[in-house]
Amino acid sequence: MMNGQRPCFLSLAQAREFEMLVDYARRGIHACGEDHARGAIDALVPLSHDVGAIMRCAKADALSDLRQLAMEAA
Repeated sequence: MMNGQRPCFLSLAQAREFEMLVDYARRGIHACGEDHARGAIDALVPLSHDVGAIMRCAKADALSDLRQLAMEAA
């Protein structure tokens, strides 16, 4: 099971930026695969956020998206 638990942030701006990056990575996972999404995130955030945390949350969100689609199709 993927862990989509978000880290704590010092400001609302940091939290919003993190969620934007998670959404970007989630869309990258759906469109191009995990390796491509990780490469894009690595290029965007080498210092500002933990890339592993972004990818972990994005994979959890992507899995949740797939489960939701499966439930809607059934």
